[in-house]
Amino acid sequence: MKSFSFLFLFLVFSFSIQAQCTSGDCKNGFGVYKWSDGDKYEGDWKDGKFNGNGKYYYSNGSTFTGVYKHGKKHGEGVFIKKNGDEYEGLWEHGKRVVKTNTIYKDWLPGKWEGKGYQDGGKTWKVVLNYINKDEIKISYPDFPCSGFWYFDKENDHQIFFKEKITKGQSNCRPGTRIIIEKAYKDQDGIMGVYFFQGSKQMASANIVKQ
Repeated sequence: MKSFSFLFLFLVFSFSIQAQCTSGDCKNGFGVYKWSDGDKYEGDWKDGKFNGNGKYYYSNGSTFTGVYKHGKKHGEGVFIKKNGDEYEGLWEHGKRVVKTNTIYKDWLPGKWEGKGYQDGGKTWKVVLNYINKDEIKISYPDFPCSGFWYFDKENDHQIFFKEKITKGQSNCRPGTRIIIEKAYKDQDGIMGVYFFQGSKQMASANIVKQ
């Protein structure tokens, strides 16, 4: 009986060493917690659960950086697999929310080109290549910079995107929100593009399908 008790205490003690809060406050605050299998979380805590902004390191090499609520992914985040595949979007109650744009899917695919307009009269070229809803490439050759658009939401006459610049970041504003809409209700080949930083519109463009 004594041997069994000793073994039990040894296992509990060993686990507590390998799975523990290694720094900060893992109850209510910012802390780093490591598990015995190699997983690690660093970020905000509330009542002993992930709550707020944090980053989770999986033992297989994948990571998730984003917002948590009550111990689960809940909000915007980026999941990067070990092989480099990246998934950026919205999570709710631990599950990724896959949004698909449906209103304009018939006329959006294809290459678009046009001119952007900024305060002060400055103009610049816009090149959009809408391959499908998961691959939307944007380029601004005059700056130069380029990147991708990610679908966010839609209403009955507009589609909202988030822009991520991946080349020439110092030449373009990061984190721009995009709104697009048909320039003419019954014409598919022309659309208006509106660029926002927060709630302020910074520029606009008219682009034509090629």
